[in-house]
Amino acid sequence: MPTLIHKPVTAACEPSLVEQWARVGVTIASDVSGGVYVCDPAIKALDPSATMCGRALTARCDPGDLGAVVHAIDRAEAGQVLVVDVGGRTEYSALGELFAGAARRTGVAGVVVDGAVRDIGTLRRWGDFSVWTRATTQHAMPFKAGGEVNGVISCGSKIVRPGDLVIADANGVAILPIEAARDLLTVALERLAFEQECERKIANGARLAQLFGLPPATTSS
Repeated sequence: MPTLIHKPVTAACEPSLVEQWARVGVTIASDVSGGVYVCDPAIKALDPSATMCGRALTARCDPGDLGAVVHAIDRAEAGQVLVVDVGGRTEYSALGELFAGAARRTGVAGVVVDGAVRDIGTLRRWGDFSVWTRATTQHAMPFKAGGEVNGVISCGSKIVRPGDLVIADANGVAILPIEAARDLLTVALERLAFEQECERKIANGARLAQLFGLPPATTSS
């Protein structure tokens, strides 16, 4: 069957939401959501210094079939994050220098692959395009024409819908539905401000127990 292109049924998260969550990072997203939206930590950044925040463009690959990735990149828009569901299979690469380069030229922020990538030496050097992946491999995936684009997929055991908010850094990947991204933003920014204030106080000599409201410890006799 040819690759199925869905028409997204939900609106993508607004640019202001992306900009504000980009300040927050994955650990705070995990803290304020109870870890509900954090992907399997086995999915890691190729470049530990990389950060990324954008709206999801989804692609689900059939086994041994790269068609959905090709069609997704052809339809990608600047600022999107390509999220690829390969079912966690790592025997073939879902992305390499050629395809990633095409997405990069479109202005795609980066890619999250629940599978494998290759050409990692080149991908690590791109400061404007970042990659999170479960594994690396040398083997290319065959070109066929199955899978789907802009459907509901799974990535790192989490459900991903087109337009969801993707946050990624050295700590991993968090993918928030738009409603959750809106509802949790205020508390996330408050948490960020609290941590920044704690860092300032620690630099000035404050004790951790005092900052976090712990009762005094007892001393054994």
